[in-house]
Amino acid sequence: MGNTTPSEEFHLKRLRAAYEEAFLQLSTQVRRLQTLVSNSAPDTAGIGDARGRVEETQAVYRESRDLLAEFILERSRKREALRSPSIPAAPVATAGLQESGSGESRFD
Repeated sequence: MGNTTPSEEFHLKRLRAAYEEAFLQLSTQVRRLQTLVSNSAPDTAGIGDARGRVEETQAVYRESRDLLAEFILERSRKREALRSPSIPAAPVATAGLQESGSGESRFD
């Protein structure tokens, strides 16, 4: 992956694995909820519990997704900064600037 350090690769793999696991857990909980809801005699208490598990796994999924995206974006920004030539600071305009007797600079 280009100029990626082994540490960055390791971190990326861990973040991706956490994201994939969170997605699998979320999809499992959503399927369970859908099965309970589609039952001809729905279990109201079971549906409530299943909704709570979906909300919990959804929060974990979103957090892992955001961490992975943040890492990828930051790595992309670093790569872009390395590719872009640095722009030198503009020279300071000194035309017409004279030093007064008191050591201060002033424009005429």
